[in-house]
Amino acid sequence: MLLFELSRRQMVVRSFLRRLLDVTCPTLPPLEGERRNSERISRVLPIILMPWENGKPVVDEAAFAITKDFGDCSVAIVLQQPFRADKAVLGIWLEGPNYLQGVIEQNSPIGGGFWQLGITLERVLPVGDYPVLDKLSPMASRLVVPKPIPVAPGV
Repeated sequence: MLLFELSRRQMVVRSFLRRLLDVTCPTLPPLEGERRNSERISRVLPIILMPWENGKPVVDEAAFAITKDFGDCSVAIVLQQPFRADKAVLGIWLEGPNYLQGVIEQNSPIGGGFWQLGITLERVLPVGDYPVLDKLSPMASRLVVPKPIPVAPGV
């Protein structure tokens, strides 16, 4: 009886998740107010986000955020509050810390107290040209995605 009940509950969960995924498909056409010029690729990665003001990154306001998806030269980010600048710097780990500067295209509430930030990325910032980015080394080291723990066969 218990196995039958568990299987039935799992079927209900699967059905619910299938419906949820069908209505929240990341490849749906743009929502009202969204401007997209390229296809999107879903990738959830930790990043560092900070304003770009007066021609430089504002590292004292740097915070962690999560990406939602990427376009050819754009990224969507999920935040817990609206972003309060017109331009931004995004820090991401790819064989070391990398920083990209871009323009905010979208800053919209998405429910649950979260906001979606859409950024058109304009350029990669050479760290040597912006020594202030060195202050972010401790934060940037936390962007490294840990290697998965191997699972023993049969587990």
